[in-house]
This record gives sequence, C-alpha cells and structure tokens, in this order.
Amino acid sequence: MKPGAAPSTELPVPVPAANKISISQAVQIGLKDNPQTTASHFAVVSARENYNGQKSPVNPTVQYGALNNTVAPATVTDGLSQAANYTAYITVETSGAQKFRASQSKEQFHQAEFDAASLNLALKLNILTAYVNLETANRALEVEQTVYANLRQLAELTRKRFEAGAGNEADSIRANITAIQEEQNLIESVAAVNSARAVLNQQLGHPTDSPIDALTPLEFQPATIPSFSDLKAAAERRRPEVQSALANLKSLHASAGLARSAYYPDLVVGKDFTATGEVNIGFSVPIDLGSIKGSVRKAQADVRSQEAQVELARQAVDLDVKSSQISVLAAKRQVETYDNGILKQSERLFNQMKESYLLGGNSLLDVITAENTYRAVQSAYNSALGAYSVALYTLEHAVAAPLNAAPGTGLMISTASAAFGKQAAGK
Repeated sequence: MKPGAAPSTELPVPVPAANKISISQAVQIGLKDNPQTTASHFAVVSARENYNGQKSPVNPTVQYGALNNTVAPATVTDGLSQAANYTAYITVETSGAQKFRASQSKEQFHQAEFDAASLNLALKLNILTAYVNLETANRALEVEQTVYANLRQLAELTRKRFEAGAGNEADSIRANITAIQEEQNLIESVAAVNSARAVLNQQLGHPTDSPIDALTPLEFQPATIPSFSDLKAAAERRRPEVQSALANLKSLHASAGLARSAYYPDLVVGKDFTATGEVNIGFSVPIDLGSIKGSVRKAQADVRSQEAQVELARQAVDLDVKSSQISVLAAKRQVETYDNGILKQSERLFNQMKESYLLGGNSLLDVITAENTYRAVQSAYNSALGAYSVALYTLEHAVAAPLNAAPGTGLMISTASAAFGKQAAGK
C-alpha cells in the first residue's frame, strides 16, 4: 500500500511487469485477439466464396426418367440399366446473366473487405481510447493519493495542535472530516482504475479480470495538424466507408444488368447417354408479364438511391474530419494553457498555506481551499491530456490512418495515403 492511503482503502491489484503493455502493443494484441477481427475475417471469406460460386457457369444436370409410356421400363431396376433413360442438360447463359452475376458478387466481396477494414479501424480507435482512459485514471489516482496523504497529515497535525492546546477543537474536527471526504474521492479513483482495466481487457478480447495495466504514463504528444483540405482529401480517398458505398453502387449497377438479362434467352444443350443419342439444342425464352420489367425498374431505382448514399457517405466523412480537427485543436490549446507553470504554482500554494497555518498565519480553511485548488488543477490537466490524446487518435481514425501506423503518427498524410493506395490497388 502506498503512503497516504487509508488502511481500509484497497488500491488496484498490483500488476506484474509482463502484464504492463504499451499503447502500440495494446493495438497489436486487440487486432489479433478481439473476436470482432475473427468475425470480420470470415465475413470476407464468405463473400469471397460467394463470388467464386457466382462467377461459375450454371451447373449441368443429369436427369433419369422414362421418356414416354411406350419405352417405359417394366421395373425401376430394369430402367436404371438403360442408358436411354438418362439425359444431360447444360445451360449456356447467352443472356449475359453469368457476367452480371459475377460482377455483382465481386463488388459484394469488395464491399465486405471495406466493411471489415472499417470495423478494424473502429476497433483500433476503441482500443486506443480505452488505453488512454486507463492512463488518465492512473494519473487521477496518483493525484488523489497525494491529496489524501496531505489531508491525513494535516488532520494529524491539527489534532496534535489541539491536544497540545495550540489549536481549537473545531479545526481538528474540520480537518478530520475533510480527510474522510477525500477518502471517498480516493475510493472513486480506485474504482475508476479497475473499471478502465476491465474495459481495456474487453477491447483486447481478454477476460475482464485479467491483470493488465498501462506501461507508460499519460504524456502530451505535440502533433502538427494538417489543413482541413488535406485531411478531407485524404479521408475521402482512404475511408473504407466511402469505398464500401462505391462498391455497393457498382454491385447495384450489375444487379440492374442482371435484371435486364432476364429479357434474353439462354441456350440449353441436351443429350441422352445412348450410343447413338442425339445432341438437342434449344432456347429458354422468357415471356415477361410484368415481373421482369418491375425488377429492372427496381434495380434502376436502387442505383439512384445508392448514388445518393455515396454522396452522404462523403459528407459524413467530411463532417467527421472537421469535427475531429476542431476537437483536437481545442484540446491541444487547453493542454498548452498549463505550460505557464500553473501546476507547480498550485502545489507551491498549498505547501505555503500549510506552513503558514502551522505557524499561525493562515486559517485551516485557507489550507483546505489551497488543497482543493491543487487537486482541481491537477485533475483538469489530466483530463485535458486524456481528451487531447483521444481527440488526436480520433482525427487519425477520421482520415483512416493505416492499422499498422503507430498511434500518434497517422497524420502524416502523404506517406499514409501512398501506403493505403498500394493496399487498395492490391485488392
């Protein structure tokens, strides 16, 4: 138990050094162990196998049956041995249905890939956010431990002064009450750390009670934020949500072609299994009574609707980028306001007030007020640090920084864009 913690207050369970991970390690572990990654992988596998099946020609069929009552076998057993009772059929999709069906399923496969990429990017952001929240909770706990230790010491000193006749009982009682109240804050901070550990474990795909902790403390990472136009261009080019919407649009174009193909005939080739069996060629000609026309118009309407969805996806990405940029710039300015020494000043103020109180120069209320100021400043700074880190990672997510980009480096637009372009081309 660290100095200053009350014996009745249980601090978070100590974590072995091997279970303290860096933020980059957390991302790597989460992208490997979280069940969402497995689900995304097999969704892509499913779409790929569907594409493999849809691009194949129609399966040939073999039919057994008597051709007519005249040549029908007397028994089933006799019929099974007669080659004339077997006929093979092959459909050649001269209507073009196979081409459109393959194109449709191919774009659905691509859409599944982009959707999986979107889910993985979201998972990465969730992991980063959970890690930062744990770092923030750890820092908040450190502050509460310091404040609690100070107030317990103050309560003890005030009690001794009262017992020695140098102070009054009211101050002794007030100091003791303040220390007890601060213990409640300490209990809340401990709970916050335990909760943050559980959330990080959940994002990693691990049991929530697994021993885990952040390896590094929360620190300020100054970053150069590109212009909105650069961020917007990179996001529209790289965000998988936009790519998914475009793939869906191509799939719907193919669906329209597939619907129109129903107007055209397919070639059917048949042959029985006798030695002198003839090859018969026929056509399957549809007669539309309104269903094909309705399917075509529906497919065309779906295309127009999806065109609007593509534009909506772009607009949503643009708003995401703009909101994220505003948030990270505001959070950065908030953190920078603490660079004027206010953290040290608040700590020095408390120490001065405490020494002056012990010498009779200040009241106990002055000391408690100074301590509250110290805690408020430290807590606000920690919150600002956490908010900035989360905002920075959110902006990286908004421009679809590659999964393998180290946290805090995803805003190097030109390098990241080139890497993503090669990846997209490979698909």
